[in-house]
Amino acid sequence: MKLRSLFLTATMSIMLLLGGVVNAQDFDPCFGLSGDDCATINDASANGIGDAEAFTLNVFIDFAMDNIPDEVTSAIGFSMEGAIDIAVAPDSLVGFEMAGELTFAGTLNDEDPEPETLDIRLVEDIVYVSDGEEAFSVDVVQLLESDAIDAQLDGLGLGMDADPEDVAGELPVDIAQVFALLDILNLPGLLNYERAGDEFIFTVDLSALQALLEEENEDLLNTIVETAAEVEPTAAFIIPVIPSLISSGIIEVNQAVDTDLNIVTDISFDMDIEVSLGALTTGDASAPATTVFLDTDLGISNLDDIGAIEPIEGAEDITEELLSGLGAALPQ
Repeated sequence: MKLRSLFLTATMSIMLLLGGVVNAQDFDPCFGLSGDDCATINDASANGIGDAEAFTLNVFIDFAMDNIPDEVTSAIGFSMEGAIDIAVAPDSLVGFEMAGELTFAGTLNDEDPEPETLDIRLVEDIVYVSDGEEAFSVDVVQLLESDAIDAQLDGLGLGMDADPEDVAGELPVDIAQVFALLDILNLPGLLNYERAGDEFIFTVDLSALQALLEEENEDLLNTIVETAAEVEPTAAFIIPVIPSLISSGIIEVNQAVDTDLNIVTDISFDMDIEVSLGALTTGDASAPATTVFLDTDLGISNLDDIGAIEPIEGAEDITEELLSGLGAALPQ
Protein backbone atom coordinates (compact mmCIF):
# COMPACT_ATOMS: atom_id res chain seq x y z
CA MET A 1 0.00 0.00 0.00
CA LYS A 2 1.62 3.19 -1.18
CA LEU A 3 -0.06 5.44 1.38
CA ARG A 4 1.15 3.21 4.20
CA SER A 5 4.63 3.07 2.69
CA LEU A 6 4.77 6.85 2.36
CA PHE A 7 3.67 7.27 5.96
CA LEU A 8 6.27 4.81 7.21
CA THR A 9 9.01 6.41 5.14
CA ALA A 10 8.15 9.89 6.37
CA THR A 11 7.97 8.67 9.96
CA MET A 12 11.34 6.93 9.75
CA SER A 13 12.91 10.03 8.19
CA ILE A 14 11.56 12.20 10.99
CA MET A 15 12.79 9.76 13.62
CA LEU A 16 16.24 9.71 12.02
CA LEU A 17 16.27 13.49 12.00
CA LEU A 18 15.17 13.71 15.61
CA GLY A 19 17.75 11.11 16.55
CA GLY A 20 20.39 13.23 14.90
CA VAL A 21 19.12 16.32 16.66
CA VAL A 22 19.26 14.66 20.04
CA ASN A 23 22.81 13.47 19.43
CA ALA A 24 24.10 16.62 17.76
CA GLN A 25 26.81 18.45 19.66
CA ASP A 26 25.91 21.74 21.34
CA PHE A 27 22.22 21.09 20.79
CA ASP A 28 19.77 20.99 23.68
CA PRO A 29 16.64 18.95 22.78
CA CYS A 30 14.85 20.48 25.79
CA PHE A 31 15.63 24.04 24.63
CA GLY A 32 16.66 25.17 28.10
CA LEU A 33 14.04 23.36 30.20
CA SER A 34 15.35 21.46 33.18
CA GLY A 35 15.57 17.70 32.86
CA ASP A 36 12.56 17.18 35.17
CA ASP A 37 10.41 19.74 33.35
CA CYS A 38 11.38 18.31 29.99
CA ALA A 39 10.37 14.82 31.14
CA THR A 40 7.05 16.16 32.48
CA ILE A 41 5.94 17.74 29.19
CA ASN A 42 7.27 14.89 27.06
CA ASP A 43 5.53 12.21 29.15
CA ALA A 44 2.24 14.14 29.20
CA SER A 45 2.38 14.71 25.43
CA ALA A 46 3.04 11.03 24.78
CA ASN A 47 0.17 9.98 27.09
CA GLY A 48 -2.55 11.37 24.82
CA ILE A 49 -5.84 11.44 26.76
CA GLY A 50 -4.62 8.87 29.27
CA ASP A 51 -7.11 6.13 30.08
CA ALA A 52 -10.14 8.14 28.93
CA GLU A 53 -12.24 6.84 26.05
CA ALA A 54 -14.32 9.98 25.48
CA PHE A 55 -13.82 13.73 25.78
CA THR A 56 -14.89 17.12 24.47
CA LEU A 57 -12.52 18.92 22.11
CA ASN A 58 -12.87 22.70 22.34
CA VAL A 59 -11.67 24.44 19.18
CA PHE A 60 -10.79 28.07 18.52
CA ILE A 61 -9.03 29.46 15.43
CA ASP A 62 -8.68 33.12 14.46
CA PHE A 63 -6.61 34.14 11.43
CA ALA A 64 -6.14 37.61 9.94
CA MET A 65 -3.88 39.12 7.31
CA ASP A 66 -3.86 42.87 6.70
CA ASN A 67 -2.03 45.37 4.48
CA ILE A 68 -1.74 42.85 1.67
CA PRO A 69 -0.02 44.56 -1.30
CA ASP A 70 -2.71 43.61 -3.83
CA GLU A 71 -5.13 45.82 -5.77
CA VAL A 72 -8.05 43.44 -5.25
CA THR A 73 -7.44 41.87 -1.83
CA SER A 74 -6.03 44.02 0.95
CA ALA A 75 -7.20 42.03 3.97
CA ILE A 76 -8.53 38.54 4.70
CA GLY A 77 -9.68 36.76 7.82
CA PHE A 78 -11.05 33.41 8.97
CA SER A 79 -12.31 32.08 12.26
CA MET A 80 -13.70 28.82 13.59
CA GLU A 81 -15.01 28.06 17.05
CA GLY A 82 -16.93 25.24 18.66
CA ALA A 83 -16.92 22.07 20.72
CA ILE A 84 -16.96 18.47 19.55
CA ASP A 85 -17.64 15.37 21.64
CA ILE A 86 -15.37 12.49 20.63
CA ALA A 87 -15.54 8.85 21.71
CA VAL A 88 -13.35 5.86 20.90
CA ALA A 89 -15.12 3.37 18.60
CA PRO A 90 -12.73 0.43 18.11
CA ASP A 91 -15.17 -1.51 15.90
CA SER A 92 -15.42 1.26 13.31
CA LEU A 93 -13.05 1.79 10.40
CA VAL A 94 -12.26 5.35 11.45
CA GLY A 95 -11.78 4.31 15.09
CA PHE A 96 -13.87 7.03 16.73
CA GLU A 97 -17.23 8.78 16.67
CA MET A 98 -17.97 12.47 17.19
CA ALA A 99 -20.70 15.09 17.37
CA GLY A 100 -20.58 18.83 17.78
CA GLU A 101 -21.10 22.27 16.30
CA LEU A 102 -18.53 24.50 14.64
CA THR A 103 -19.13 28.14 13.74
CA PHE A 104 -17.23 29.52 10.74
CA ALA A 105 -16.72 33.13 9.67
CA GLY A 106 -14.64 34.77 6.99
CA THR A 107 -13.82 38.32 5.99
CA LEU A 108 -12.55 39.84 2.74
CA ASN A 109 -11.47 43.49 2.71
CA ASP A 110 -14.36 45.39 4.32
CA GLU A 111 -16.89 42.60 3.79
CA ASP A 112 -18.03 40.81 6.93
CA PRO A 113 -20.63 38.15 6.10
CA GLU A 114 -22.72 36.42 8.74
CA PRO A 115 -21.03 33.43 10.40
CA GLU A 116 -22.40 29.97 9.69
CA THR A 117 -22.80 27.14 12.19
CA LEU A 118 -22.60 23.50 11.12
CA ASP A 119 -23.66 20.44 13.07
CA ILE A 120 -21.00 17.82 12.26
CA ARG A 121 -21.18 14.18 13.32
CA LEU A 122 -19.45 10.89 12.62
CA VAL A 123 -21.43 7.81 13.62
CA GLU A 124 -20.66 4.23 12.54
CA ASP A 125 -18.35 5.48 9.78
CA ILE A 126 -20.93 7.84 8.33
CA VAL A 127 -20.33 11.60 8.30
CA TYR A 128 -23.34 13.86 8.86
CA VAL A 129 -23.41 17.62 8.23
CA SER A 130 -26.31 20.01 8.78
CA ASP A 131 -26.67 23.79 8.65
CA GLY A 132 -30.03 23.69 10.42
CA GLU A 133 -32.00 23.72 7.17
CA GLU A 134 -30.45 20.94 5.13
CA ALA A 135 -28.59 17.80 6.16
CA PHE A 136 -26.54 15.30 4.21
CA SER A 137 -24.46 12.22 4.94
CA VAL A 138 -21.46 10.46 3.38
CA ASP A 139 -20.52 6.81 3.90
CA VAL A 140 -16.79 6.85 4.70
CA VAL A 141 -16.30 3.13 4.06
CA GLN A 142 -17.94 3.33 0.63
CA LEU A 143 -15.86 6.39 -0.16
CA LEU A 144 -12.54 4.83 0.80
CA GLU A 145 -13.28 1.61 -1.09
CA SER A 146 -14.18 3.39 -4.33
CA ASP A 147 -12.06 3.35 -7.48
CA ALA A 148 -12.55 7.13 -7.82
CA ILE A 149 -10.80 7.78 -4.51
CA ASP A 150 -7.98 5.38 -5.44
CA ALA A 151 -7.53 7.24 -8.73
CA GLN A 152 -7.49 10.62 -6.98
CA LEU A 153 -4.85 9.36 -4.53
CA ASP A 154 -2.80 7.95 -7.39
CA GLY A 155 -2.94 11.35 -9.06
CA LEU A 156 -1.50 12.88 -5.91
CA GLY A 157 1.18 10.21 -5.67
CA LEU A 158 -0.53 8.71 -2.62
CA GLY A 159 -2.00 5.59 -4.16
CA MET A 160 -1.75 2.07 -2.82
CA ASP A 161 1.08 0.49 -4.81
CA ALA A 162 4.43 2.17 -4.10
CA ASP A 163 7.63 0.59 -2.95
CA PRO A 164 8.96 2.21 0.25
CA GLU A 165 12.43 2.39 -1.28
CA ASP A 166 11.05 4.25 -4.29
CA VAL A 167 9.31 6.74 -2.03
CA ALA A 168 12.44 7.21 0.07
CA GLY A 169 14.42 7.80 -3.10
CA GLU A 170 12.09 10.67 -3.98
CA LEU A 171 12.76 12.61 -0.78
CA PRO A 172 13.94 16.04 -1.97
CA VAL A 173 16.57 16.63 0.72
CA ASP A 174 19.34 14.42 2.02
CA ILE A 175 18.87 13.99 5.78
CA ALA A 176 22.59 14.64 6.21
CA GLN A 177 22.08 18.08 4.66
CA VAL A 178 19.42 18.88 7.23
CA PHE A 179 21.86 18.19 10.07
CA ALA A 180 24.01 20.99 8.70
CA LEU A 181 21.20 23.45 9.49
CA LEU A 182 21.03 22.73 13.21
CA ASP A 183 23.32 25.62 14.03
CA ILE A 184 20.52 28.04 13.15
CA LEU A 185 18.76 26.92 16.34
CA ASN A 186 21.64 28.38 18.34
CA LEU A 187 21.06 31.93 17.09
CA PRO A 188 20.79 34.12 20.23
CA GLY A 189 17.18 34.95 21.06
CA LEU A 190 15.61 32.71 18.42
CA LEU A 191 14.20 30.03 20.72
CA ASN A 192 13.03 30.04 24.32
CA TYR A 193 11.29 27.33 26.35
CA GLU A 194 10.10 27.85 29.88
CA ARG A 195 7.70 26.48 32.46
CA ALA A 196 5.26 28.72 34.29
CA GLY A 197 3.31 26.61 36.80
CA ASP A 198 1.62 23.88 34.77
CA GLU A 199 2.08 25.72 31.47
CA PHE A 200 4.97 25.06 29.10
CA ILE A 201 5.68 27.98 26.78
CA PHE A 202 7.82 27.60 23.67
CA THR A 203 8.63 30.85 21.85
CA VAL A 204 10.26 31.58 18.49
CA ASP A 205 11.37 35.18 17.97
CA LEU A 206 11.80 35.55 14.21
CA SER A 207 13.46 38.92 14.52
CA ALA A 208 16.54 36.98 15.66
CA LEU A 209 16.92 35.78 12.07
CA GLN A 210 18.30 39.20 11.20
CA ALA A 211 21.52 38.01 12.82
CA LEU A 212 22.01 35.90 9.68
CA LEU A 213 22.88 39.14 7.89
CA GLU A 214 25.89 39.64 10.14
CA GLU A 215 29.30 38.72 8.77
CA GLU A 216 29.97 36.13 11.49
CA ASN A 217 26.94 34.10 10.29
CA GLU A 218 27.73 34.30 6.57
CA ASP A 219 28.73 30.62 6.34
CA LEU A 220 25.51 29.52 8.09
CA LEU A 221 23.37 31.58 5.72
CA ASN A 222 25.17 30.13 2.71
CA THR A 223 24.58 26.60 4.01
CA ILE A 224 20.86 27.27 4.44
CA VAL A 225 20.59 28.74 0.95
CA GLU A 226 22.46 25.87 -0.68
CA THR A 227 20.40 23.21 1.10
CA ALA A 228 17.06 24.87 0.31
CA ALA A 229 18.09 25.40 -3.32
CA GLU A 230 18.42 21.63 -3.68
CA VAL A 231 14.64 21.48 -3.26
CA GLU A 232 13.68 24.70 -5.03
CA PRO A 233 16.26 26.68 -7.02
CA THR A 234 14.44 29.99 -6.51
CA ALA A 235 15.09 29.61 -2.78
CA ALA A 236 18.63 30.82 -3.46
CA PHE A 237 17.17 34.24 -4.24
CA ILE A 238 14.36 34.31 -1.67
CA ILE A 239 16.01 33.07 1.53
CA PRO A 240 18.74 35.75 1.80
CA VAL A 241 16.09 38.50 1.95
CA ILE A 242 13.89 36.80 4.55
CA PRO A 243 15.72 38.27 7.59
CA SER A 244 15.15 41.76 6.18
CA LEU A 245 11.51 41.07 5.27
CA ILE A 246 10.53 39.93 8.77
CA SER A 247 11.08 43.01 10.91
CA SER A 248 9.30 41.40 13.85
CA GLY A 249 7.54 38.15 14.50
CA ILE A 250 6.66 35.96 17.46
CA ILE A 251 5.44 32.37 17.36
CA GLU A 252 4.33 30.89 20.67
CA VAL A 253 3.19 27.39 21.58
CA ASN A 254 1.64 27.04 25.03
CA GLN A 255 0.80 23.63 26.51
CA ALA A 256 -1.12 23.20 29.76
CA VAL A 257 -0.48 19.96 31.65
CA ASP A 258 -2.74 18.25 34.18
CA THR A 259 -0.02 16.75 36.33
CA ASP A 260 -2.48 14.52 38.20
CA LEU A 261 -3.71 12.87 34.99
CA ASN A 262 -0.34 13.25 33.23
CA ILE A 263 -1.93 14.63 30.05
CA VAL A 264 -1.88 17.87 28.06
CA THR A 265 -5.32 19.44 28.47
CA ASP A 266 -4.82 22.54 26.34
CA ILE A 267 -2.49 23.61 23.57
CA SER A 268 -2.41 26.98 21.86
CA PHE A 269 -0.47 28.14 18.82
CA ASP A 270 -0.18 31.89 18.34
CA MET A 271 1.61 33.85 15.66
CA ASP A 272 2.01 37.61 15.20
CA ILE A 273 4.32 38.57 12.34
CA GLU A 274 5.08 41.67 10.29
CA VAL A 275 6.39 41.03 6.78
CA SER A 276 7.59 43.78 4.43
CA LEU A 277 5.74 42.42 1.38
CA GLY A 278 4.86 45.90 0.16
CA ALA A 279 8.48 46.98 0.11
CA LEU A 280 9.42 43.76 -1.70
CA THR A 281 6.76 44.01 -4.41
CA THR A 282 6.73 47.79 -4.98
CA GLY A 283 10.26 48.80 -4.06
CA ASP A 284 8.82 51.42 -1.70
CA ALA A 285 10.61 51.06 1.63
CA SER A 286 7.89 53.14 3.32
CA ALA A 287 5.07 50.74 2.35
CA PRO A 288 3.21 49.44 5.43
CA ALA A 289 4.19 45.97 6.58
CA THR A 290 1.79 43.10 5.99
CA THR A 291 0.58 41.76 9.32
CA VAL A 292 -0.15 38.08 9.81
CA PHE A 293 -2.02 37.05 12.95
CA LEU A 294 -3.01 33.56 14.04
CA ASP A 295 -4.55 32.53 17.34
CA THR A 296 -5.47 28.88 17.84
CA ASP A 297 -6.48 26.91 20.88
CA LEU A 298 -7.36 23.23 21.31
CA GLY A 299 -8.51 22.07 24.73
CA ILE A 300 -9.99 18.88 26.11
CA SER A 301 -12.59 18.56 28.86
CA ASN A 302 -15.40 16.27 30.05
CA LEU A 303 -13.19 13.19 30.14
CA ASP A 304 -15.48 10.13 29.96
CA ASP A 305 -18.44 12.43 30.57
CA ILE A 306 -20.07 13.28 27.24
CA GLY A 307 -23.59 12.82 25.93
CA ALA A 308 -24.79 10.20 23.47
CA ILE A 309 -23.48 10.53 19.92
CA GLU A 310 -26.32 9.95 17.47
CA PRO A 311 -26.82 10.36 13.71
CA ILE A 312 -28.76 13.27 12.20
CA GLU A 313 -32.20 11.98 11.32
CA GLY A 314 -33.44 12.55 7.77
CA ALA A 315 -30.00 13.39 6.32
CA GLU A 316 -29.73 12.87 2.55
CA ASP A 317 -27.10 10.31 1.54
CA ILE A 318 -24.90 12.01 -1.09
CA THR A 319 -22.16 9.36 -1.23
CA GLU A 320 -23.01 8.23 -4.77
CA GLU A 321 -23.31 11.82 -5.96
CA LEU A 322 -19.92 12.63 -4.48
CA LEU A 323 -18.30 9.58 -6.06
CA SER A 324 -19.87 10.44 -9.40
CA GLY A 325 -18.43 13.94 -9.21
CA LEU A 326 -14.99 12.60 -8.33
CA GLY A 327 -15.15 10.13 -11.22
CA ALA A 328 -16.14 12.87 -13.67
CA ALA A 329 -13.18 14.95 -12.55
CA LEU A 330 -10.69 12.25 -13.46
CA PRO A 331 -8.78 12.48 -16.77
CA GLN A 332 -10.44 10.34 -19.41
